[in-house]
Formats: sequence, C-alpha cells, structure tokens
Amino acid sequence: MLNIPFTNSLFHFSPDVTEYVCDLIKSNFNKFRPNSSNQEENPEHQLHEQFVETILVSLPMNAVSSNSDISALVDALSVLMNSNNASNSTKQAAVYALGFSNADNALSTLLSIIKFTITDLSSNSHGYSDEIMSSTISSYCYSASNKNYDIYQNGEIETLLKLLQHSSATISIATRHGLGRLLDITSLMKVFQSN
Repeated sequence: MLNIPFTNSLFHFSPDVTEYVCDLIKSNFNKFRPNSSNQEENPEHQLHEQFVETILVSLPMNAVSSNSDISALVDALSVLMNSNNASNSTKQAAVYALGFSNADNALSTLLSIIKFTITDLSSNSHGYSDEIMSSTISSYCYSASNKNYDIYQNGEIETLLKLLQHSSATISIATRHGLGRLLDITSLMKVFQSN
C-alpha cells in the first residue's frame, strides 16, 4: 500500500520544469537517491521512496499544463515502469499517475502491461507483482471510464475477461472491480454469468 501525503504545494509547472521532472522520472530520481548498501532498512531510502511516490501521483493532477507535457509525462512513466531499478511501490505510483493522466497513450501503456499478465495466467512470468497488476487494472479501468472509452471497440473486453480466470485472487478481484466501473449493470451481470 502506498503511503502518500497528498499535497497542494505542486502547482502548474512551466514546460522547462516539466521536462526536467520527466528526466528525473526516467532516471527513477537517482540524483536524490541516498547511497547505502542496505537500502530497504535505511530511513533515508524510505523517505526517498515516499518523495518519489508523492511526486509521481501528484504530477498528472497538478503539474501538467499542455498535451505535449502529458505525452512527455506518459513516456517518462513508461520508461520507469520498465526499469529494473524502480521499487514496486514506485512502479505502483507510476501506474496510478498513468491512470490519472487521462492521456490516450496512457491507456495503451496500461493495456500493454495488462496484456503481459494474460500470456500465462498461472504465473508471474510477466515480472510485475500482483499488487502492481491490480493497480494497473484499476488505473486502466478508472481512466477508460473517465474517458467513456469503449472497451468493446478494440477487444479490450476479451483481455479483461481473461483476467477473471487469473490464479491470483488479487488480480481477479481488481478485474471484477474494474469491470464494475466500466460496464452497466446488465452487461456486468452477463459477464459474471458467463464466467
């Protein structure tokens, strides 16, 4: 679970600052990372993680002022999601930021992460934890719902329906909740009856 103190101290950034922050995101904020051999137990490392998570979740709501800024932010978050240096909590915050951004390319990024999960429904071979996948599904459904995106149009509904069969209860529950956000009650009941 993320421990993020939401703040109103981040206001619209200038394009220069947004570009700088996107570069920081791509590097997982390494300029600010404390150097320590045992980082998990280091209080400075924990503060760093909380700082990064706060920035990531706050950025789409407060710091983006144009479509090019949103696109740059989504690209930076995508790089971070594929980074081996980012912690699970940082990736989870990046997923939430992608969902909050309401950008078209954010939806496709979230969907591509979700599609990794359905390649093998019985394992975690996709490299993401169940919590990250749950957050990804929730963020995708949140964003698609806010945009009134038609998940039937390009077959996304089939992808989500496959996740109902996932061996992880965390992922299948997140999928049920996401479908509840996206579908009207009649469609939802048909889905649950057929599965």
